[in-house]
Amino acid sequence: MFTSDEPKLSIILPSLRMDRARHCVDRIDRWTGDVDYEVVLVAPFKIDHPRVKHVEEISPKGSCHANTQGYLNADGEYVVALADDTYVTPQWASNMLSFMEKEDDSLMIGNFRAFDVTGERTEPGVYGFLYSCFPFIKRKHVAQLGGFYDTYFHSYYGDPDLSLRTWHYGGRVITCPDAWMEFANIEDEVETNRRAEHFEQDQELFFQRWHSLYGHKARSRSFGGIQLPAKPQIADQFPALPPEVCCQIHHAMEQGNSEQVDKLIAGNLSGKCVSEFGLDYLTTNSIA
Repeated sequence: MFTSDEPKLSIILPSLRMDRARHCVDRIDRWTGDVDYEVVLVAPFKIDHPRVKHVEEISPKGSCHANTQGYLNADGEYVVALADDTYVTPQWASNMLSFMEKEDDSLMIGNFRAFDVTGERTEPGVYGFLYSCFPFIKRKHVAQLGGFYDTYFHSYYGDPDLSLRTWHYGGRVITCPDAWMEFANIEDEVETNRRAEHFEQDQELFFQRWHSLYGHKARSRSFGGIQLPAKPQIADQFPALPPEVCCQIHHAMEQGNSEQVDKLIAGNLSGKCVSEFGLDYLTTNSIA
């Protein structure tokens, strides 16, 4: 058993449901023995487990606030945000760690493949950029993003916001091909009330923040119709463009300004920040 004061991984688990949290911790305990980890439980209750660190939440303020409190109390080199209605699978953490550590030390978030009773879920995308429902990131990189989950939101849109901030600041969101999460799709009174009270407000806040910059890539103010294809998200053969430059290229294309498009592509390129959605768009328009 690992005994490090600075574990490799901090698993942040907000919860208002003791039975779901206990089941989640049991699954973590069963399938994470090959990694030195801690669970940072942010909840109004405790769970007795040697690896669980309790952050008391007397007056719940939403999962985004809870995730931030968990991050502030985390000691791991990496952090990952889980939900109590999501279950880890064998080698979920060790496979993701191996995958992330093969990459360079640049800003990035690891994304899990996911499934539920209907099969594998479509990878989530917004404005053509992949986002992670359970972001896995080096703790030292969070400062580059201005923090972990933004308490600007209550319970929703914290994960796509964190992912878009990563793309926006020149980072990447990449999918590990052999790290999986299971969605339980719990619909109970807690989730029903939370959605009714906060979903639409959080959604509006999200679009107020991002739509003016990236909205021209979408057909509507919606996540629908812009999902990324289920294939590798990053294409190394294409010049790496920051998200802001991709948006400028799209604007120039729409205006028929080929000279500006060529100028943008030939400009200062750093990092690898183009999604497959963006690559397909540029290729279709004879830019790649």
